[in-house]
Amino acid sequence: MWIQFLSICALQILACGVARGEGIGGTWVSEANGKLGSITFVFNVSGRVLTGTATPASLGPADLGNGKFEDDKISFEVTREALGIKITTKYSGALSGDIIKLRASNFRGTLELVLRKK
Repeated sequence: MWIQFLSICALQILACGVARGEGIGGTWVSEANGKLGSITFVFNVSGRVLTGTATPASLGPADLGNGKFEDDKISFEVTREALGIKITTKYSGALSGDIIKLRASNFRGTLELVLRKK
């Protein structure tokens, strides 16, 4: 009896984690922000690993690197090359209901983004 109870609890906890991961999967768009305009993110989640692409309105898509999603927290990096110089932007934030609040940081500074699911 006790083993069955623990098994059911474990399955429910696992199901909650899968549901949150599915909630972040898909296409998200940032509000227009300065020179970049809006950015379209496509997120895919497998367990705690986050993959996908980031596509600013003025540039082509770039793959996400070092992506993680756990307990509604999200983090990843996007690296682009311009004039032979690689620029990595680090993103971190959280899923909150139907929005994702992100902070993007690179050598130019920090930018706050709000994403909405498309």
